[in-house]
Amino acid sequence: MTIQHPIKNILITGCSSGLGRITAIHLAQRGWRVIAGVRKDSDAQSIVSEARALNIQDLATLNIDVTDADSIAHATRELAGLIAPGTLSAVVNNAGTSVVGPLELVPLTEWRRQFEINVFGQIAVTQAVLPMLRDHRRAHGRGSARIVMMSSIAGKVSQPMLGPYTSSKFALEALSDALRMELAPQGIQVSLIEPGAFESNIWAKGKSSADAMDRAHPAFPIYDQMLKNLERGVDKVAKHPAIAVARAVERALTRSAAPARILVGMDAKAGAISKWLLPTRLFDFALRKTFGVPGSIEFPPR
Repeated sequence: MTIQHPIKNILITGCSSGLGRITAIHLAQRGWRVIAGVRKDSDAQSIVSEARALNIQDLATLNIDVTDADSIAHATRELAGLIAPGTLSAVVNNAGTSVVGPLELVPLTEWRRQFEINVFGQIAVTQAVLPMLRDHRRAHGRGSARIVMMSSIAGKVSQPMLGPYTSSKFALEALSDALRMELAPQGIQVSLIEPGAFESNIWAKGKSSADAMDRAHPAFPIYDQMLKNLERGVDKVAKHPAIAVARAVERALTRSAAPARILVGMDAKAGAISKWLLPTRLFDFALRKTFGVPGSIEFPPR
C-alpha cells in the first residue's frame, strides 16, 4: 500500500554524481520537489542543466559538505528559506565514498575520512534536519516524514580489501537500526537501502584511494595481487543500472509502512541469504574465492 504525500519536499545529499544524482532526477520526474545537496557550484550547475534538459522545473540545489559542521549549519538555514515551514517530508542520506585497501596498509587518516563521510556525516545531517521533519509530522500525521539511509550489501557482508568501506556501512546499519526505534514513537520512519554492485563513481573513488597507498611498504607485495583481483572484479560486476536503486528509494518514501531494509539487486539478495544460511568458515571460503584471496602466501623477506 502506498501513500500520497500532500507535500513532497525532499533533501538528498551527495547529488554531485552517481546514485544521488540519479535518485534526485528520478524523484523530480515523479513529482517530488527535490533539494539536491552538492559540494561545488559546478556540480549544482550540472545537475540543474540535466534537469532542465529533461523538462524538470522543480529541482533546487544546496551546497553542503557533510563533513563540515559550518557547511551543514549554513545549508540547514538555506534549506529553511527554500521551503515553507513544516514542508520537509524526507531526507535521503546518500553522500558517501569508498576507501579501498588492506587494513594493514590503509593510513588511519583514510580510515577517519571514510567514517567522517559515510557515518558521522549522515549523523550530522540527520541531527540538523530532524526538527524540520518533526514539523512535517506534526502538520501531516504519523508516517508522513521519512529518513532514508543509503547503505549497501557491504553493510551485511564484509569483503576483503574493502575493510574501511564495509566497516562504515556496518556502522551505518547499526545507527539506522537505533534511529528507527528511537523515532518510532515520533511517527518518523527510517529505511535502509542495501544495493549490490551498481553503476556508480564510488568505485572509481575506491580505486583512487588504492592507487594512493604506499607501494613501497614492505608488506605491499603480499596484497598486490588481491588488489588487482578486486579491481577486475569491480569492473566486471558493477554494471547494473542504478535506476533500480532510485526506485527502491521511492518505495521507501511512499509505502504506508516504510520498509526497514530494501535489498536491491540479485547479488545483494544472494549475498544476504548466503551469509544467513552458510557457516562462517564456508562463507569466508566462498568470498575468498570470489575475491581471489589465495589459500596461502609466502612472505617477502624483511
